[in-house]
Amino acid sequence: MDHTICGLFCLCLQKVTRWRSDPHARGSYSFISTHATGNDYDILQKPVQYSEVSHPSIYFAGEHTNRMYPASAHGALLSGYWAANQLYADAFHNPSTPQSP
Repeated sequence: MDHTICGLFCLCLQKVTRWRSDPHARGSYSFISTHATGNDYDILQKPVQYSEVSHPSIYFAGEHTNRMYPASAHGALLSGYWAANQLYADAFHNPSTPQSP
């Protein structure tokens, strides 16, 4: 793990999962169906804007939103980075974003 990132965010948390013993994990994954295209991943990734705020309110991440690396753990991770960067950019770099007093 990159300790530079750990130092920035102080979130060096790790969780080990046991999918075989988890009764709720059933081994699902996303895939593009017969009539779908890669554009569907882009649609699923698009943030949702609540009408009363100037920037998107809900951001999506996961392997189902990454057109380049779908149905993979690294695709999920990369999409999480994208969503976090997008949220940060919208919240702190958008001139129309209200600043807290």
